[in-house]
Amino acid sequence: MYKSKVINLYQSLSTDETKALQKFIHSPIHNQHHDVTVLIDYLNGLKKITSDNVDRKVIHRILFKKRVFQESNVRHVFSYLFKSIEEFITYANSNPSELIKYKSLIKFYREKGLNNLLDSTIRKFEKLEEIEKQNADYFLDKFQVLNEITIANEQSTRYKENDFAEQLGFLDKFYIAEKLKQSSNVLSQQAIFGKEYEIDFMDSILRYIEQRDLLSIPSIAIHYYNYYMVKDSEEEKYFYQFKEVLINNTDAFEADELRDLYILGVNYNLRKANKGDKIAPAKVFELYELGLNNKALMPFGTLSHVTYRNIINTALYLKENHWALNFIHEYKDFLEEDVKEDTYNFNLAHYYSKIEDYNAAQKILATVDLKDENYNAKAKVLQLKMYYETEEYEVLESLLDSFWIYLKRKKHLSYHRDLWFKLIRYTRSIIHTNPGDHKRLEKILSNIKERQDLTEKKWLIAIVEQRLSKR
Repeated sequence: MYKSKVINLYQSLSTDETKALQKFIHSPIHNQHHDVTVLIDYLNGLKKITSDNVDRKVIHRILFKKRVFQESNVRHVFSYLFKSIEEFITYANSNPSELIKYKSLIKFYREKGLNNLLDSTIRKFEKLEEIEKQNADYFLDKFQVLNEITIANEQSTRYKENDFAEQLGFLDKFYIAEKLKQSSNVLSQQAIFGKEYEIDFMDSILRYIEQRDLLSIPSIAIHYYNYYMVKDSEEEKYFYQFKEVLINNTDAFEADELRDLYILGVNYNLRKANKGDKIAPAKVFELYELGLNNKALMPFGTLSHVTYRNIINTALYLKENHWALNFIHEYKDFLEEDVKEDTYNFNLAHYYSKIEDYNAAQKILATVDLKDENYNAKAKVLQLKMYYETEEYEVLESLLDSFWIYLKRKKHLSYHRDLWFKLIRYTRSIIHTNPGDHKRLEKILSNIKERQDLTEKKWLIAIVEQRLSKR
């Protein structure tokens, strides 16, 4: 059971989520199976899940006491638990907006013929103040409420004229904002995979936006400028317009949407940097600082470990070493709990390696136990580079061997695993080549430059060129 899908799903939940799940399962509205209640109480009572405490026979004793062991009984309860967890996830994520609550009430009162309640609810809706977060979802929700009111009016003996222009206007705004967003995603994928996609109606939509002054609506303007950022990346005015809308309309977007918009701006400049734009990294750093200061990069109070690492890398690239070290310590507690220690320790070691304090970096890596497999592998890459830089070739050889064996066992690491295999091969080729064999070194360098699927490519190129310079 230790590797079963239900245990994996349960372990993916946070502590707060498992507590909420326990309450959910205890409610007879959501669960009528006593065995599932016993099982969730048992799992939540464990300090740590191990292969021993979720063994089938152990679970059978917990659920069925002294009854003869039958594996099918355990599977049956686990199946119900899995279904309950999925229902909990759906329930926990179905938080309707204020507008959708009005839509549901209006629909219910209309269908039940509760006209007094229907009329009072419509009046309350009409007195609602416009909210600031007018994104695509808001426009769709507003359309759906107005549509319910239209149906109610048409069924009423006191027929009222419907404002179809207003109703359709909200539907148009939803479609345009969402069309721009998804079309930008299509163009981004097109650039990655080199496959052409047909995007219908875009020319007409872009003209319509400009003619109807829809760029005054932040949720449309932001995706309009992002569309052009992807479509015409050389024209930087679109990025500056995107950034202006982003900074001046923070309250117009939901927390997770705002974070994603900052990342769109970051990714645009990272692509520019990869093409040789020397100013782009500073723009990335500026966006990161803005996103940290206004908490946009930390929706719900949590900072992604990937963003944490990327911010540190950007700061170190710009030689903002003191800032990077402060950030590593200051933002540690905002990281996801399950990867907090690994993320912090790895990035601290990475920081010391970048400022060439290899002893401090090696000391961290030698004294911590990185539980996350990706961070464990990244730490080995870090050690690989440090052993090379300090010319500890015997230790490096040993690491290359152990790293190879480690990756052989970790087949599920898939894509990254293949990249790390290539790094090991090229590192071996370089250190095994006689420094005076310039012909072979030139061939290795040419192969590295031609490869697109290679991690630490810049570092490999640099160390080969360094060897070639010693003629």
